[in-house]
Amino acid sequence: MVAVAAAAAFHVWAATRFVSEQPPDSTMYVQLAKNLIEHGSFSIDTAEPYAPTLIRLPGYPLFLAAVYSTFGIDNESAVRVSQGLIYTLTCLLAGILAAAWTNGQRRRRRAAMFTFLLAAVCPFTLVYTAALLTETLTTTFLIGTLLAATFALRSRKSTRSLWWWATAGLLAGLNVMLRPDAGLFAFGIGLTIVVSTLFGPGRLKIRLGDRIVKGLVFSIAFLMPLVPWTIRNEQVFGVFQPLAPAHAEMPGEFVSHGYFLWLRTWIDDPKYISPMLWDLELKPIDIKSVPPYAFASDDERARVQQLLDSYNNSDPDHPAAKPTPQAEPDDSADDDSESQDDQAANNQDAGDDDHSTDEEWDLKISPEVDAGFQQLASERIEREPFRFYVWLPAKRAYAMWFDTHSDFYPFAGELFPLKDLDENTGQEIWLPLFAALNVIFSVLAFGGIITLCFSAAYRSRMWLLLVLLTCIPRIAFFGTLENPEPRYLVELFILAAILAGIFIAHLRFIRESRGIGLAISFGEEKAEIETQDR
Repeated sequence: MVAVAAAAAFHVWAATRFVSEQPPDSTMYVQLAKNLIEHGSFSIDTAEPYAPTLIRLPGYPLFLAAVYSTFGIDNESAVRVSQGLIYTLTCLLAGILAAAWTNGQRRRRRAAMFTFLLAAVCPFTLVYTAALLTETLTTTFLIGTLLAATFALRSRKSTRSLWWWATAGLLAGLNVMLRPDAGLFAFGIGLTIVVSTLFGPGRLKIRLGDRIVKGLVFSIAFLMPLVPWTIRNEQVFGVFQPLAPAHAEMPGEFVSHGYFLWLRTWIDDPKYISPMLWDLELKPIDIKSVPPYAFASDDERARVQQLLDSYNNSDPDHPAAKPTPQAEPDDSADDDSESQDDQAANNQDAGDDDHSTDEEWDLKISPEVDAGFQQLASERIEREPFRFYVWLPAKRAYAMWFDTHSDFYPFAGELFPLKDLDENTGQEIWLPLFAALNVIFSVLAFGGIITLCFSAAYRSRMWLLLVLLTCIPRIAFFGTLENPEPRYLVELFILAAILAGIFIAHLRFIRESRGIGLAISFGEEKAEIETQDR
């Protein structure tokens, strides 16, 4: 209890200590919560008529509204304290989950303890208790869902198992009401049910009937929280929209899918997201923000330049640089080509000097410009399908996971290049430390995977399958998007802490004449393992 109390105090301190400027999503969630309380409308408007919206799901605004109704509107400190305490509960549940995945009483205690400690001090997830975003609650519902699914898998009584599957489905559905991509967690659990049907012990016919019933119970419970929101959107907007739109667009609003597809043909690093996406329609896009490998040829670069010129000139109140004429193909030397590129960049800079890009503009990607980007993207995908469908998603997934995950800290930033680290905020110390912590968590989690894989208990491998199928679809999905933000994977670090705790619980010291070492023990308490598997 002392450790839990200390963790709770630490989490509340961290939640109120790391208070920085909130992202635009936070402002939107707060406005939605305030409008729910004051005007009874799910709206992002700051003035009448408070038109309803569907670009965000209602889960987190309802949480904020509940806190504001209790402690006062705009009481962000109360929200942060609540999230700090909720995160402590999440760490406790993670410890219980680690114990459920471990065989042997002594190992269970050690796995629960080490998992709780690792989760409690994990800086990547902890900082989100200070942010008015969905990550903390999403992580809690994820662990709750997996814990219910674990109890359902290990329950020997059919009725009790069905109740646990219903609980898991309901928690998964509520999680989707926080973040639409949380549905990927439910998808992973569904895959676990399918695989356990095909490869589990016992007769296939018996397993098939049993899993069909449990899968139906899980699915129905999962859909229940989505029904009211779907009905509301049908009645208010006349559309079938059970989740939030992928690009936060209102019904009938134009979405530049061609431009987004073009971004997916080259974006492989989070540092390009802000200038190419979050500043879209607010600021001009300088072609110098696009790396050279985004273009397959000089001709392709010139086509992109023309499209960007059209976009940059779409605000009549802020005329940008004159459109750059497409150069005639010739056999000029490489240095001549670079000179032309520099001249085009200078022309763009001239336009930027006249109108500071710190000011928000009213820019638009027209359907014609979007079609031009669509054509460029289609051509490149046709030329390099492996790069688009395999290499880039894998590279984006790697970049998202092995990030410093320093968002919302005072020293937030990119680790590389090292020469650009800001000594005033201590980046040269903190960012390498966070990168090292990421590697440590990853190595320990991999040790947990190996430990469960080689365990003598069938259920250990089943629970390993559960956690892998929970993680892999999410990583794969976000690897295909044009905005590979590292925070999309931050919920998975709680699972890394669980796997790490299990791995450490299986380590034991060995003493030999030559010295002291470590070994991974699989065979201890074998009799108990065999009893559980019967």
